[in-house]
Amino acid sequence: MVISNCVINLTSNKVNTFKEIHRILKPNGKGKMVISDLVTSKEMDEHSVNAEDWCSCIDGALTKENYLNSIRESGFTNIEVLDEKPYIEIGNSDDGRKISSLAVKAIK
Repeated sequence: MVISNCVINLTSNKVNTFKEIHRILKPNGKGKMVISDLVTSKEMDEHSVNAEDWCSCIDGALTKENYLNSIRESGFTNIEVLDEKPYIEIGNSDDGRKISSLAVKAIK
């Protein structure tokens, strides 16, 4: 089993990170992953990234759809969102971003 709390967003290539997790887990439904991380309503352009916000798992966050697709693309099945909660809002309501905490389980 692999567990992680707000670490995947620190990577620049989430699919490769999930592929490595998938690679080390036992096959045939025995390998499980449970991840807690942040997702955003709007992804940051790489030129707009703030280093401090990246280190806080904010600017490296993907949308929920892209985060789950990254897990799918890496070969996991039975992907299940265990929990989702609002975390923080950045900026104003017109051009701001909503950041949510997401807990996901997936099986190899």
